[in-house]
Amino acid sequence: GDEPKQPFDQQSGNGTKKVDMSCTNCGTMTTTIWRRNLKGEMVCNACGLYYKLHGVNRPVTMRRDTIHTRRRRPKGEKPTRHR
Repeated sequence: GDEPKQPFDQQSGNGTKKVDMSCTNCGTMTTTIWRRNLKGEMVCNACGLYYKLHGVNRPVTMRRDTIHTRRRRPKGEKPTRHR
């Protein structure tokens, strides 16, 4: 049959190839995971989670060019208690 073409190619093997996608909200092309908003549009991780939490689109002014990752604790280290 004649299926509508999707904006990105899903037949690319194991997914190591760089995807030419950009977030429909902030326009970034770098994200740890792509999400979909309620309209089904592709949004970056940050915009997707922000919307889920606040119910509004994430302001473009919050966009960063680097992805902030948290430091992981070494395996044997005990978590510090905050008082």
